[in-house]
Amino acid sequence: MTNIHKTLPFGFFEGVFLLLLSSVSLFLLTTEYYIFAFVPVILILAFLFLIRSPQAGYYVIVFLIPFAAYRGLAGDSKLFNISWIFGFFLLGFLLYRFVIARDSVRRINSNLWPFIAVYFVISMLSALMSPYPQTAFQNIGLSLAGYFFILLSIFFISSPGVYAKTLPLILMASITINSFLGIAGNVFGIDMFAVEHETFTRSMGAAVDPNNFSLMAIFSLPFIAHYLFTSKERNKRILLIFMLLINLLGIVFTYSRGGALILSIIFPVLFAMHLFSLKPKLFGFVLSLIGFIAVIIIAFIPDAYWERQQSLFGGRKDFSISRRTAYLHVGLDVLKDNPVLGSGPGTFRDIFSESKYAEFFYREGFTKRRFAHNTYMEVLAGTGIAGAIFFMVLLWRAMKNFRTSMKNFQEAGDLWKLHLTRAYLLSFISLLIYLGIFSDMYHKYLLLSLAVSHAALTVSQKIKLERSGADALSAK
Repeated sequence: MTNIHKTLPFGFFEGVFLLLLSSVSLFLLTTEYYIFAFVPVILILAFLFLIRSPQAGYYVIVFLIPFAAYRGLAGDSKLFNISWIFGFFLLGFLLYRFVIARDSVRRINSNLWPFIAVYFVISMLSALMSPYPQTAFQNIGLSLAGYFFILLSIFFISSPGVYAKTLPLILMASITINSFLGIAGNVFGIDMFAVEHETFTRSMGAAVDPNNFSLMAIFSLPFIAHYLFTSKERNKRILLIFMLLINLLGIVFTYSRGGALILSIIFPVLFAMHLFSLKPKLFGFVLSLIGFIAVIIIAFIPDAYWERQQSLFGGRKDFSISRRTAYLHVGLDVLKDNPVLGSGPGTFRDIFSESKYAEFFYREGFTKRRFAHNTYMEVLAGTGIAGAIFFMVLLWRAMKNFRTSMKNFQEAGDLWKLHLTRAYLLSFISLLIYLGIFSDMYHKYLLLSLAVSHAALTVSQKIKLERSGADALSAK
């Protein structure tokens, strides 16, 4: 297998590129745009870094996923976004590997691509017929960027070391740091990491939204639990307990009702899976640990949190819940009007802004263009029944990849990777549940999970084949 750590050659063209960037930086210093003179310098540093370690560039992109609000070097501009800069260079790296170095395209083959391709074609057809072409084709651009991220992920994580060690550690570390920032923002009133909401403050960390913050914190829990229950080193277990507490408190301080609801589903499943795999002498200890964590979390929960959760089950009228009901009505109306191909990818916001509900729920300072707060409704309204079918089939294919991988690891006798794959699967399931109350068809962890399902299948097949070969040799 070709080494994925192979670096690009540094020669004439690279030198010319660096010279051009340096010239642009000097030129900007002489203009009214001098404030952007640092950007070519950043590009040079990124270029030199990625020349030496393309793999590390991908790790940086994954690590920065929770920090969406502060990835930009110049506000919200994607042109100066660190992840986009690194992604641009990695695109060049892949082109070099597949066009010039002639690496085998089998490296990025996946059973996911046929479903992605059909869904993309449906999205294109829907965009071409959409009454909102600008929004629709903006989303086509986002989908292409998302597919490139899937391709990058398949290329870089489909090796046993990255799949089983590097990637989970990056996910746990980055999400926990973001949760810590969210807690700090809430406790110490740091505006960068929290947002005021009515009578309380919601943690947001470096994410762009408290609900997205909550989604990511929940996504990390299966990995933390896996390492907590499998680690044999005391110091690591203590660190993992702190990471678990930080993410749980982070979820609480978002005041997210959806987060609380999904946590109440995932958390018992998570610990039930691990409890039944424990030795009897550790069973009591773990139950005590769960009780300890519960006491700590409950002690920090403010009264306003319980009041907000009660709105899910009646009591005072809550406009946000009424709005979500209105989103469903609008989505179903769109489906009636355009049942096959929908109104164009990502156009739900435009349709809602023209509905009778938009004026009723309008708040000063906010836009009338609102998301459906349901990714599946966004897909259904945007690409119709045709798009929704292939979107769901794509998710089913990823789930099947995980299940097949778990079977392969079990047959190969690799129980540690079996349990890790189960953690990946549970994180994926928690994300899919959360997307029922959150709109983001291109969420990085959704795209990453699709690629991880392929990596799991690739790694498990390789290990199963190696184990079968070893058994055959020993039989001789």
